[in-house]
Amino acid sequence: MLSKFKNVDWTIVIVILILLIIGLFAVYSADYGKSSNVTFHKQILWTFTSIIILMLVSLVDYPMLRDYKWIFYGISIVLLSSPLIIGKEIGGAKRWLGIGPLSFQPSEFAKLFLIIFLSAFLEERSNAISTLRTWTLSFLTFLIPAVEIALEPDLGTAVILMMIWFGMMFVAGVSYKSIVIFLIIVLLSVPLFYNFVLRDYQRARIQAFINPYSDIRGKGYHMVQSIKTLGSGGLFGRGYLRGPQNLKNLLPEEDNDFIFAIIGEELGFVGSIVIIFLYFVLMLRCFRVILHAKDVFGTLLVSGITIMLVLQVFENIGMVVGLLPITGLTLPFISAGGSSSTTFAMAFGIAISVGKKGSKIGTVEKRIVGGQYLEDKSVKKRRWKNSKDSLE
Repeated sequence: MLSKFKNVDWTIVIVILILLIIGLFAVYSADYGKSSNVTFHKQILWTFTSIIILMLVSLVDYPMLRDYKWIFYGISIVLLSSPLIIGKEIGGAKRWLGIGPLSFQPSEFAKLFLIIFLSAFLEERSNAISTLRTWTLSFLTFLIPAVEIALEPDLGTAVILMMIWFGMMFVAGVSYKSIVIFLIIVLLSVPLFYNFVLRDYQRARIQAFINPYSDIRGKGYHMVQSIKTLGSGGLFGRGYLRGPQNLKNLLPEEDNDFIFAIIGEELGFVGSIVIIFLYFVLMLRCFRVILHAKDVFGTLLVSGITIMLVLQVFENIGMVVGLLPITGLTLPFISAGGSSSTTFAMAFGIAISVGKKGSKIGTVEKRIVGGQYLEDKSVKKRRWKNSKDSLE
């Protein structure tokens, strides 16, 4: 049994465990002084569940996932359709499905399932990655779940889904010409999207992002309170369980969307930088797995997972500090809620599985850059040396 954990990247495991523990303390602080600690008690359960899922999924032989790509895609479509029909409405949105006392958000799992599907699909078409057919088919496979998510409505997750798709197309080696054309189309579509697709409250969020102090008791309240809470921590923070903004319950969604503001208030700038550094380490380890993945499928899998992590961390922290509009995306492994933490646990379990089968130092590293495989320089040097020796 222990042999199955051979070659596990323990740095990834340790960083995730640290983030989960920090999340427990942060959620407890967010619930501190309230009449009920039910969120914290649920988070304990989700933390242990995430750890178990992380280790179990890391034992999976990841190449088998490509054989079930259509099953993963079909499950995501069914799950995303269900909230629109029988979902629990919270805050005017139908994003959750209930199972007894627990509820989960299907859109979180849909992100990972789409990554698995696209990895297998793009691997199959790696020799025709820039063709119109590949662009069209891959775009449609992303568009269907994205539209379902947008109808919940959850525009933030839908945008993340689009960026995951686009990022994976880039990694898969799509031509730069195709990328430029797509970006031009997106830029030209922004005014139409803003005026005819966005709902009134979504446009209000963007306006609040541009000038939050124009309506500090209305549409700008969340962002203003978030900035105040984060800024009140100063360099070293007010101390654990001593944040005035948190204790006065002035910050909405403090245990979920805005939990980074609570951390900043209590641990200050130094504590906030530590959190960012942990995510940076996690990203670097993912890059290492990508570089040493033994096949195209593994490369694309971990690339998609890394893109998902970076986007979600960047968006969550960006909205807390006022650099991005409020979208309601969670902070991975730290925010309260089981859907996000268990999805990321599954994702990094897959990343660990890819890393376990990665190439050793000096072997050919699989890449896709413009559809061409590149070899590691150390391999080329050794081949040149061997050929030179044979001539002598």
